[in-house]
Amino acid sequence: MEILEPERVASLSSVSPAIMPTRRTEWAERDVEEFLSLPFISEFVFRSVRTIVNRKQEEVADFLILHRGACLLVEQKCQEDPSLRTPQKAEWWALKKAKEGWSQIRRAITRPRRFAVWCEHSRRGRVEFRNGLPPIQHSIVTVEVFQPVISARYRESTARSRWSTDHLPFSQ
Repeated sequence: MEILEPERVASLSSVSPAIMPTRRTEWAERDVEEFLSLPFISEFVFRSVRTIVNRKQEEVADFLILHRGACLLVEQKCQEDPSLRTPQKAEWWALKKAKEGWSQIRRAITRPRRFAVWCEHSRRGRVEFRNGLPPIQHSIVTVEVFQPVISARYRESTARSRWSTDHLPFSQ
């Protein structure tokens, strides 16, 4: 009797297997999409929000959650291999990526509505918002790290910042 391997069975079936993410960050995005679909219902959760600015494709956010004509944007920053960084380097990476994420969200908030936006939906595929993003009510930036990262350096740098970060939850 022949032992069938999953790859061979999938190639023989009439249904092609789902494309599995090749990078850890892609896997994390799909996993978070599934997680967000539980409380927000998958019909209203979109992934990989993009637009074109000056003939260049630009990512607006990782997730868009629609609710009553408004939206919540979520930007997620993940590491390809978290074990490669020392705690100090992880701390600097987290701070850098938090600033990048906030900058990305801020551009989405201030971007004129005339730019069409599209994103991926788990069931409908590519979905377009021809009149730009719906009004943004809230936004979240998440940064993945495997150890506490808030430090005296961070507190000093935010004390000089014009943006208040007192309301941001950080691990301690």
